[in-house]
Amino acid sequence: MFLLAIVVGLPSIEGGLIRDDRLYLTRNPHVTDPVGPMILLTAPLWPYEDLGLYRPLATASFRFDWLVSDVSEGHAPMAHLHNLILNGAAALLLAVLLSRLGFRPVHAVLGAALFGVHPARSEAFLWISGRAECLMTVCALWSLVVLSRGASARRLIVAGSLASAAILAKEQGAALVVLAPLLPGLVGRDRVRVAVVMAVAVLPWIGMRWSVLGAMGPTGIQAALPGASWGEMCVYAAGWLGRYGLLLIWPLPLRHEYDEPGGADPVGIVAAVVLLGLAAWSLRRPSPWGFAGALFLLPLIPALNLMARGSETFAERFLCLPAAGAVVWLLCAIRPVRPLAGVALLSGLVALATVQTGFRAGEYADEATLFASQRRAAPEDAAGWGLGGQLANRAGDREGAQEALRAAVARSPGEYRWRLELARVLGAAGELQEAQAELHGVIEGWPMIGPAWADLGRLRLAGGNRVGAEHALRRALQLEPRDWRAGRDLWQLLNSLGRPAEAQEVLRRVVASLEEAARARPWDFQPLVSAGRLLVTAGQREPGLLLYRRAMDRVIRDRDRDALFRLVKEAGG
Repeated sequence: MFLLAIVVGLPSIEGGLIRDDRLYLTRNPHVTDPVGPMILLTAPLWPYEDLGLYRPLATASFRFDWLVSDVSEGHAPMAHLHNLILNGAAALLLAVLLSRLGFRPVHAVLGAALFGVHPARSEAFLWISGRAECLMTVCALWSLVVLSRGASARRLIVAGSLASAAILAKEQGAALVVLAPLLPGLVGRDRVRVAVVMAVAVLPWIGMRWSVLGAMGPTGIQAALPGASWGEMCVYAAGWLGRYGLLLIWPLPLRHEYDEPGGADPVGIVAAVVLLGLAAWSLRRPSPWGFAGALFLLPLIPALNLMARGSETFAERFLCLPAAGAVVWLLCAIRPVRPLAGVALLSGLVALATVQTGFRAGEYADEATLFASQRRAAPEDAAGWGLGGQLANRAGDREGAQEALRAAVARSPGEYRWRLELARVLGAAGELQEAQAELHGVIEGWPMIGPAWADLGRLRLAGGNRVGAEHALRRALQLEPRDWRAGRDLWQLLNSLGRPAEAQEVLRRVVASLEEAARARPWDFQPLVSAGRLLVTAGQREPGLLLYRRAMDRVIRDRDRDALFRLVKEAGG
C-alpha cells in the first residue's frame, strides 16, 4: 500500500517546474539561500508578493529539496519524489487509523490504498506546489493516530506538536481543533483535554499568521472573487462543497485549474445539501460515521472562502486530507456486507483509481503537456485555453497567445484575468484599440482591479489621450497606492502638462506607501527598490540611492544583489 501510493506517481518524477513551483523554489530566497528558522517563522511562503500564504514548514521542506538535489526549470526529481513519499506516509498513517477505528485489517489497507491513489487528490502529490497539502495531511493524520490510543500526557504532547506542524504546513490543519476531540473511543474528560491541547497547539500559530500577513489571507486582487459579496460567496461555497463530494465519487474530468463561478451551481448545491444532511445524521453520537463526516467537512471549511478569502476558488488538491473522511464513510457503508464482497469492491476501486492517476502523472511532465491535456478533457472550460495562452505569450508566440486567450474570454466572459491578459498581449502587439476595448470590459465588470486601470492609462498615453490617461492612472493609484510604475507614468504626465506641484505630490504619496509596505514587511527589499527607482526617475538621486542601500541590507540572494548593484550603477552611485 505504501509503495503503491508512491509508484502511482512515478511518471511525474521526470517533470520539471510548473507555474507556482518557480515562486516557491527557484525564485524564493528562503529556499535558495541559507536563512535561520526565525526568518521562516516570521515571513510568508513567498516573501516578495502579497499572496496571503504563511507556510513555514513547506518552505523548510523546499529548502531541503534544494540542498540535496539539483532543481531547475525542467528537472526537479527530488522535489517530486518528496511529495510521493509524503503521500505514501499519509496512506500508511490512514491505514493505522482505520484499523484503530475498528475496521477489518484488509479493509483498512485497501481503503488507505484507495486514499493514496485517488485521482481527485492526485494534484496534491503530483504537483510540487501541493507540498503544503501533503505535509499538512501527514501531520494531521499522525496526530489523530497518536490520539486514537488515548489521551495520556505524553500522547497529548506529541499530538499537539504534530498539530502545530500541520498548521505550519497549511491553514487546513486548524481543523484539528474541532476534529481531534471527535475521535471515537475518547471519553468525555479526554475529549475536553484533547480540545484544550489542540487549541493551545494551533491558535497561537493562527495569531502568528495574522501578525506576519496582516490579515488571514490575501488582499486586493490576490483574493478570490474580489467583487463578490458575502452572500454570493455563501452560494458559491455550497456549490464548491458539493462539487468536492462529487469529485470523490466521479473524478472525471480533472482539471489543473478551474474556472471562476459564473453563478449558482445547482448540481453542486444539491450535492452539498445531501452531504450536510449525511454529516448531521452521522454526528448524532460519537462514531466512525460522525468522525468521517467531520474529517471530510472540517478541513474544507478554510478552502470555501467564507471565513477568509483565499487566492483560489476551487482546487482538487484541497481534497488531500478530506478524502480520508470519504474513505471512512465508504468503509462504514460496506461494513455490513460480506468481507469478500467488500474486498472485491475496494480492490476494483483501487485498480481503477491507480490506472487513472498513473495516466495523469504523465501529464505533469511540463506545462505544455498539462495544459493541453486539460483542454482535451474539458474543452468548454476557459482555464485550459487561458493557461495555454499565457504559456504561448512567454514563448514569444503572440498569435498563438491571442488565439488561445480569445478562446478563454469567449468561454468565460465573466472572468477578468483572461481579458486582462489578452489586453496586455494585444497592447504589446500594437493593437491599441482592441486592447483598450478589452480593458474597458474588465473595468465595467470589476472596477476595483487596479492593474486594469494602470494598463488603460498606459494605452491611452500611447494613443495620445492624455486627459483619459490621467484619469485612469489616478484611479489605478487609488486602488493600488504601491504601484510605482503607475506613479512614475502619472508623474511624467503631470510634468508634461506643466503641473509640477501635482507631480511632486503623486511622487510623495507613492513613495510613502512603499515605505509603509517596507516597514510592514521587514523581509522584503522590493518596496524599497521600487521607491528608489521612482525617486531616481524623478531626478532625486541621493534619496533614491539611500533607499537602494536600505534595500541592500535585506537582500539574501546573490542574483538579487547583482540586480540591485546594476540599478545603483545606472543611477551613478
